Amino acid sequence: MKKSEIKKPALKSAVTALTTVIAVILISIRTILVLESALVLGAMTAAVFAILMGLSWHQIERGMISGIKNAIGASLILIIIGMVIGSWILSGTIQTMIYYGLNFLSPSIFLPAAFILAAITSILIGSSFGTIATMGIVLLGVAEGLGVPKAITVGAIVSGAMLGDKISPMSDSTNLTAAMSSTDLFEHIKSMLYISAPAALISLILYSILGASYLDGGADLNQISIIMENLSSNFNISLWTLIPPALMLLLSLFKMPAIASLSISFITASIFAFLTQGAGFAEILNAAANGYQADTGMELLDNLLTQGGINNMMSTV
Repeated sequence: MKKSEIKKPALKSAVTALTTVIAVILISIRTILVLESALVLGAMTAAVFAILMGLSWHQIERGMISGIKNAIGASLILIIIGMVIGSWILSGTIQTMIYYGLNFLSPSIFLPAAFILAAITSILIGSSFGTIATMGIVLLGVAEGLGVPKAITVGAIVSGAMLGDKISPMSDSTNLTAAMSSTDLFEHIKSMLYISAPAALISLILYSILGASYLDGGADLNQISIIMENLSSNFNISLWTLIPPALMLLLSLFKMPAIASLSISFITASIFAFLTQGAGFAEILNAAANGYQADTGMELLDNLLTQGGINNMMSTV
């Protein structure tokens, strides 16, 4: 039976089916916050309604497969992103970005710097919540030493993290949005910059003005010093490790497909993991599969750097 030959349900039946499916998903999530099983139960409920409306199981199965095909491209990208994040941390890329970012942090530009640091971290790891829970805590500690109110500091951190997550090619939500709208990933990110770039510029100006009124001479940057010492003692901080993300951005400017540019970035990062951090082939494969497991002796830093891996992307996939 062709799609055009399938009898459309009456409005009442369609509304009843949709409402029931949504109710099943919401009740499942409310019972226990596990999205995967809730979605499967929702699909099962929709299938029951389809059978009651006269569709065969073959038609239902074909519809499921057709729906899944829309997300296959995003799923492949997310899998490679897991590999890229693991390799970036293993090679010291993210550590180098954090090290130099904290190194240039000064009391006179704290709030705009907090915004930028949160945005950069979020872009690199593709997670706004992960950034807020790690880099955000570090910046809050610095804010106390500077006498900057927590509320405005949190505002700078959260807005920067959300901005970074929105325009990050590592973000699962950004990838899924591009896939479901049949849009190239980097074209999707480029289109968002028309709104995000002016908003970021306005935020930087406002945070610069607001931050100047909270400065005092007794800044306590001790926590930042501890983090930087920890990074330099556990990793080889090198500007060479910034080549993988720079290469990925360069290739995206030449409109290379996301899967190809991410794959090249992974290979490049793996090479630098061997050259700069002394990582072996087994470590590279493990970071790609299971992510990087940080063990620096500093819990806050370990939480930030324990990221990536294909297996950690499976829930989203």
